[in-house]
Amino acid sequence: MMDFKFKRFVSLMRWTLARSKKSMVVIAASFTGVLLFLMGMAITGAENFKDYHVILERMSGLAMGMFIIFLIVSPSFLMANYKRRQGALAYLTLPASSFEKYLSRFLLVTVVWGCCLIVGFLVFDLVQYVIASIVIGREAELGTFSYILNTKVAFFNINGSTSFMHMLFLWLLLLWFQSIYAFGGTFLRKFQWIFVSVILLFGLIVFLSWATGTGARSVATWLMEHKDQLPLYRIILCVVMALFVILNFRLSFRFFKRTQVIQNKWFNV
Repeated sequence: MMDFKFKRFVSLMRWTLARSKKSMVVIAASFTGVLLFLMGMAITGAENFKDYHVILERMSGLAMGMFIIFLIVSPSFLMANYKRRQGALAYLTLPASSFEKYLSRFLLVTVVWGCCLIVGFLVFDLVQYVIASIVIGREAELGTFSYILNTKVAFFNINGSTSFMHMLFLWLLLLWFQSIYAFGGTFLRKFQWIFVSVILLFGLIVFLSWATGTGARSVATWLMEHKDQLPLYRIILCVVMALFVILNFRLSFRFFKRTQVIQNKWFNV
């Protein structure tokens, strides 16, 4: 059984957050800087400030897309604190179980760093609003809050416009991607997110080449022949995805437990 004690885990999270303050500030500030740079480039390329509202809406959509991509890729940084020998030794000698350390790292690189991106997003929106108020006056607006609210309503299906199975599939798809990057982040010791992304991209290219050829006609024919059984197949697909998510995270945790302070290794075996 996994050794987990809540009070000890809370102490570990406090220690992790205290040691990660610098990285949290860097992530938020970097995201703000990137968005401001892209916003400035977009406004510079526009003919006039009449396109400001369109640019702001596109920037909000771009930021949300970058946020989702970050949530998917971030588990590959589970062992980022092992790059330096001193930091790795300090983490390995903490009075906590392997599961608590794994969970604390996962929450840090996904939830905490994700919140840092949201803070960076809000700072960007405030800065662009101040600048726009000076330049164009009353037509300036905040794009963040309304966009986050609309996205939250759609993503969490608050208005009930999307079926439960569809929302469940989207959440499982997100967890599936995260589990793959978590597995790569603990199995590999260097350039984890790059290798995993290349492998996934290759798989996507192979799938699209099949789907746009004879595979597309085969799938269309199969769907027409089994359209009455599609709800059952959706349930089976979600169950299979959930099993793969559990398997990937379990393998990721096993490799995490085998971690040693060796700097020149490519594989954590």
